[in-house]
Amino acid sequence: MTNWLRQQPPLSVVFCGFAALLAVSVWLWVGLGNPLLLAIPLVVLMAGILLMDYRIVYALLLFAIPFSEQLEIVPGLNLDIPTEPLLAIFMVICAYQVVTRGTITRELLTHPLVCLLALQLLWAALTTLPSPQVAASLKFIVQRLWYIGAFVLLPVYLLRQGADYRRILQVIGYGLFFALLPLCIWQTLDGLDWQRVNSIVGLFFVNHVVYGCIAAMAIPLFIALFIWRRQAGHTGGFWLLAAGVAAYATIFSYTRASWLAALLLPLLWLVIRARLFAYFMWAALLGTAVLVYWILDQNRYLDYAPHFEETVTHKELDKHLKATMEGRDVSSMERVYRWVAAKRMVFEHPLLGTGPDSFYPEYFSYTVETYRTYVSDNPEQSTTHNYFLMVAAEQGVPGTLLFLAGVVYFFLLANRLYMRSTDPAMRTFLMGAMLIQCMFLFHLLMNDLVEENKLSYLFWLLQGMVLHLHISTRAANRAADSD
Repeated sequence: MTNWLRQQPPLSVVFCGFAALLAVSVWLWVGLGNPLLLAIPLVVLMAGILLMDYRIVYALLLFAIPFSEQLEIVPGLNLDIPTEPLLAIFMVICAYQVVTRGTITRELLTHPLVCLLALQLLWAALTTLPSPQVAASLKFIVQRLWYIGAFVLLPVYLLRQGADYRRILQVIGYGLFFALLPLCIWQTLDGLDWQRVNSIVGLFFVNHVVYGCIAAMAIPLFIALFIWRRQAGHTGGFWLLAAGVAAYATIFSYTRASWLAALLLPLLWLVIRARLFAYFMWAALLGTAVLVYWILDQNRYLDYAPHFEETVTHKELDKHLKATMEGRDVSSMERVYRWVAAKRMVFEHPLLGTGPDSFYPEYFSYTVETYRTYVSDNPEQSTTHNYFLMVAAEQGVPGTLLFLAGVVYFFLLANRLYMRSTDPAMRTFLMGAMLIQCMFLFHLLMNDLVEENKLSYLFWLLQGMVLHLHISTRAANRAADSD
């Protein structure tokens, strides 16, 4: 042992130092009874890896996000551990890269997608000024900065070649698979009881909606990874199994939005393959606008008020689905209750809204008793159940238009790159990216999930990856033209 230490002094010092730190941390934990002290060696280890190659920690972050846990650091301040502290570190790394790598930075900061994201941030900051929930609004701005910096901007500096796309998505895929698989097994052993789904998936996810959404998003991700393996001459059996697990999780999440989103996947695949996606997207936006206008015109939404006594929670799944179709399901009608309140908030504050992350508790003074249900007291402090409407209520109509502009531009850019690419691997990535984003955005019609870190990281990261692909493609085209 002594000879080995003499031959490998750097490694021996690191090993012995880490072992001593671990022993001291365990001793302090036993003595003081604080398990958080065990995190000290992990923090030191992460710091050492960051100094050597931050890409390793970045990959670990992507793998670990499904397993992160929200902890109350101080009263009123919750952080997702280890996600948000690492995001803050990567935000600093991103700022360093922006300052030191001028050639890429100039093209990055003038890119239309980045400009739209910057406008969204600036507008959100402006709407913070009149916010009655200033602390919550400021936290929203900081968190949004973390996500954009770490997942949209940093990948432009981090990615170097096409194979990096596959490596990043593989890391994410492994994390999702090992989060979904034990929950599927547990549910099966429990008899797939739909009333117990929240208690089971609560091991990793807040509720069955988040579980169903990430499972639906994982289906096109796993299929893309399967196709990549096949293109490389391998069987890809693991990723085909993973896709089956994701489909199983989607079905038995008992999340209606996830069921509908998954059913749309084949149609969306055909639309993209047929090069009709842009037309499909514009038609969907126009149809939504017409529907919203029709519902608001002459207050037609008042015709759909629920009957308080009949709008209840049903224990049997078939009765639950039947009540949904008849407008007598409590969760669906509670959404309408919140939507009506959000509509009234938008009409009263159309320009600046009430401030980011202020819908709860501000919406109570805008509710209409006609739509009240048995769960309208809202002890869990949930919000609008429609992200687009929530942004309009909190950041005004311009906030929603800016968010939609960013989403539309992303899809137009990804679709254009898909149609122009001749590389099968890149086409697979772009197809998967558009389908994953479609799954996420469909869920936003019925839920507020952009601030849910176990879902939104994919939403932001895919924008960063497509952004890198566009910038690198333009650089390659310029180099080809100059030759």
